[in-house]
Amino acid sequence: MPGQLSAAWSAASVSEFAYLTPRGEPLCWPVTPYWYPERGVLGIATGLAYPNKAYYTRRHPQVAAMVGETVLQGDAVVLDDDLQANADRYIREMRRRFMSARIGLNPLSIAFLDFYLPRIWIEVTPARVADQDRFERRATGAVPAGLVAAPAGLVAAPVAEVRALQRWVVQRRSAVVTLAGTDGYPVMARSKVWPGPGGSVMLERAPGTGPAALTLHREGLGGIRLDAVMARGWVASIDGRLQFAARRVVGLFGRQPDSRPPFGSIFPLSQLPRAGEFRGMLTRELSRRGEPLPRLRIPR
Repeated sequence: MPGQLSAAWSAASVSEFAYLTPRGEPLCWPVTPYWYPERGVLGIATGLAYPNKAYYTRRHPQVAAMVGETVLQGDAVVLDDDLQANADRYIREMRRRFMSARIGLNPLSIAFLDFYLPRIWIEVTPARVADQDRFERRATGAVPAGLVAAPAGLVAAPVAEVRALQRWVVQRRSAVVTLAGTDGYPVMARSKVWPGPGGSVMLERAPGTGPAALTLHREGLGGIRLDAVMARGWVASIDGRLQFAARRVVGLFGRQPDSRPPFGSIFPLSQLPRAGEFRGMLTRELSRRGEPLPRLRIPR
């Protein structure tokens, strides 16, 4: 990666991370990127209690990430052989990266974050890095096998989800649009958005047409106050105008899209009300693996 871009990725506190389901449907969520310039590798950590990113990435290792207007497409490996090393690495990296984490992740607090700190790491080796305009020209409107394109203008999501998405669109006015590209990698573009007819979302730009994800997020305090929503649906070109129709809308960590943490909440402490739910998922995942909970500590 060129030096200027490498510096931008090293400094970024949030990146959009895109991957494909086994059916070829694109998904995209905001994550903290860890760029290692000495190795030319992008690191992403996901919770052991919610391992879908790792599960889908293992099935389809061609992924993408975006910082600003720059898209990185690359080949991923999932690192989950040593859960203790993964937890230590995550705590070390967070404390090194964010002043707030150096204060918030301490010997007392980590005992309450057992539902969140066990991690799976994903490392991505870039195949290509370019401005989003390049990927727009490379994109296709083809529909992956097993998926059916929506009729133009169809909004299939429940009314409450559509209303929640519309509120995000009005408030944020910018979103990331993700589709599956012709060569197996997700393609991404950052677009202005505004409400469209019938609950749809109008797009200034998109990297193609067909099954798509529309991701909106807000963050603050160096990326630790984070909230997001992702809509899964279709991008269509209708009378020369790009339009997104949602079939499902979900909030961060599977929350209802019309609920969100209090304004002043600090992530991941804002997730403490759901700690029991996450602990249940974590226990099931550890049981499936036949492994104990990693020891949570401040690594040297």
